[in-house]
Amino acid sequence: MAVKLETEQGVVKTCRTSFGVDSFEPIYVQGEYKSKCGREWKGEPPINEECDHLDCAIWANEQYSRTFKIQLLSIIGFGLVCMLLGWALGSEFLYRFGPAEMCLSIIPGVLYSYYKFKGLYLNEFKDKGTIRGVKAYQIKEI
Repeated sequence: MAVKLETEQGVVKTCRTSFGVDSFEPIYVQGEYKSKCGREWKGEPPINEECDHLDCAIWANEQYSRTFKIQLLSIIGFGLVCMLLGWALGSEFLYRFGPAEMCLSIIPGVLYSYYKFKGLYLNEFKDKGTIRGVKAYQIKEI
């Protein structure tokens, strides 16, 4: 079971504990998925088959965050290269393609922010037992 955290206000937050190591995230193709504790799956595991370790959820969240950060910086860098090449070669197409391509960085940027925020509340729960200042508990299902 994935990590489930419930606040005193009744809000339940679910966090995955596995990460695809040889598949391109977030496009879930058949590949190996692993968790920090050593469990492995062929293909994306159903959420009820994942472990419920908090450290695994923090690790998987960091892996997703790192993946989207690399995508974000790659897209921005490629857009800048296109703009510079367009300017240097006098190509109007490349010069205009660069900023249009950099606009696509919004998608991994939003996902990167989402996983960074999720990492903040997972670490807060691990350190203080709260989520955004509200007492929380981990739900263990049998």
